[in-house]
This record gives sequence, structure tokens and C-alpha cells, in this order.
Amino acid sequence: MTNASKLEELKAEYAANNEKIIQYQTKIVELQERNKTLATDITSRENTEIVGLVRGINMTPDQLAQLLVQIGKREDGSDPEDEQETDLTEETEVPDETEVPRNDEETE
Repeated sequence: MTNASKLEELKAEYAANNEKIIQYQTKIVELQERNKTLATDITSRENTEIVGLVRGINMTPDQLAQLLVQIGKREDGSDPEDEQETDLTEETEVPDETEVPRNDEETE
């Protein structure tokens, strides 16, 4: 193979690759547009679902706003000490075995 024929072969491959790049770029743009549409549809359906849930528990828009503010405060890193949380492991007493009658002792 001569240098000139190899050069023509390389140029042809280069041109073919450029055509593929254009095709892929077009496909990428199409997919990006489709994803934008899907994202809009997803958001709309999620919002509809949220509205239905809020209406289902008879919450007013003001109550929902208050709830969202409270949730936002927690996510902001507000002081968790402000809320009293119950630690069930500390408050629950487990009786000794001597305090709990067993079934065989009750029947005697």
C-alpha cells in the first residue's frame, strides 16, 4: 500500500468518524430533550400525589407550610436538643426473672 492510498484511507475513516459524531450528538440532544420532558412529567405527578396525600389527611395549606418549615429546620442542622426525643432503651425497665412468674410456677 502506498503512502497516498493510506492517506486517502485515513481521510475517509476520519470523515466517517465525524459523521458518526454528528449522528451521536443529534441523538444526545434528542435524549436530553426527552429527559427534560420526563423530568417535568415526573415532577407534575409527584406534585399531584403530594396534593392528594395532603387532602387525604385534611391538612390545610397553612398546616402544610408549617410542616415544611419544621422539616426544613431539621435539615438545616437546627439544634436537635430543642426537640425532646424518647430513647426507649433507657426508659424501658426489664424485670428480673424473679419478678416475672413463669407458666409452670403459676400452675403449681
